[in-house]
Amino acid sequence: MRYSLNKIEHRNFKARITERLVEKHIKEISIPQLRKEGFDLVIFDRLRGFQFTGIPIPLSSFSLLSWLSLLGAEDTKLEELYNTTPDYRTINGDYHLQHDMDEEERRKTVIERWKKVGRCRADSIHAKVNTFYLKQGVMPHPEFYLKTIELIALLQVATDGLLFKMKKTGKMIPKSDILHILKNIKEATSDSYIEESDIPENIPVVSGEIEIVEVKADKASIPPHQRQNYKFAIERGYPLRYFHVFIISFENNHFEVEERILENADDLKETIRLFMKIARDRNTSR
Repeated sequence: MRYSLNKIEHRNFKARITERLVEKHIKEISIPQLRKEGFDLVIFDRLRGFQFTGIPIPLSSFSLLSWLSLLGAEDTKLEELYNTTPDYRTINGDYHLQHDMDEEERRKTVIERWKKVGRCRADSIHAKVNTFYLKQGVMPHPEFYLKTIELIALLQVATDGLLFKMKKTGKMIPKSDILHILKNIKEATSDSYIEESDIPENIPVVSGEIEIVEVKADKASIPPHQRQNYKFAIERGYPLRYFHVFIISFENNHFEVEERILENADDLKETIRLFMKIARDRNTSR
């Protein structure tokens, strides 16, 4: 009996193969090259623990507040948000807010709720970032830590992962100095999966860089809204490591992986065009 996959199943099947090929490429080619360039620790993470996005369109007060809280929002910014986004002045259509309060009372109540939600989400993101680094056996330098938080806040789309390129600073932090961080993690999230016994007595401090990882296959392309977000991130100093997998032959287990590191936002469009041309030419020659 003959079987065939529907389009969604076929796409998901191809995606799993593509992801596995790129993970293999990163492990066997990209990471060794980066180690030669002087990075002490290189980690590719698919961000399953970071289920957060920045500012979607249209604006959502919840996700926007996570952004504002992370970047140190002031009440004046929240006042401006309240004045310019009337559709998001209430939470879950609160009848009391809409009908039983005067404008000034409503303004104060909504802004305080926004701040509370923002602090909660910010605490959760900080906890997950600290958990990630502690699981690697390191602690980020404050500047590197803030870069990690900023990138997570900047990303509005689901990426295929982040590549963390780290160098040891030569400094160590004793375990006793970070027990308060572990306490904050447990208070902020229930899925940290890290215990005091998992932490070494002395933890190296690292600095580094972070790249966004994007993976496509054959004729698939990065959609416009994703390109826009990546361009914004690149302009803020976060390169895009773009992998494109070309399926030469399933039967012969023949695949090719192209890799580009984009540090200039203007190069993204041309790189996509190049990969699309390669895919078209390969399909024509089959």
